[in-house]
Amino acid sequence: MPGLRFYRYNPHLKELYAIYKDKGIEFIGVSDDDSKPEAWHKAVEKDGPPWRQVLRGFDMENLMKNEPNPNDISKKYGISSLPTKILIDRTGKIIGRYSEESSALDAELKQIFGS
Repeated sequence: MPGLRFYRYNPHLKELYAIYKDKGIEFIGVSDDDSKPEAWHKAVEKDGPPWRQVLRGFDMENLMKNEPNPNDISKKYGISSLPTKILIDRTGKIIGRYSEESSALDAELKQIFGS
């Protein structure tokens, strides 16, 4: 099934957002559905996550030609598997990386923002 399925795949992020949104946290969802942007847009509209959503910027044609993919943010942030959660401080410094399991991210957010 193409497109973002936020509520089905990661409802815990919705919970975290509800807890910390008024304390200054911002979320950005990055999808790898670059090959079907229309389907992705429809899924975002349908699912309605409460934060900004973007496509990763992947270009298969460049990859097939062995050319650079300058718009692919996964390389800029070292994302090699999905899902990946990256915690970035206000200065732009990456202060944490998290995979599917959430307890380490939860603990870091509690430390930063309090409970």
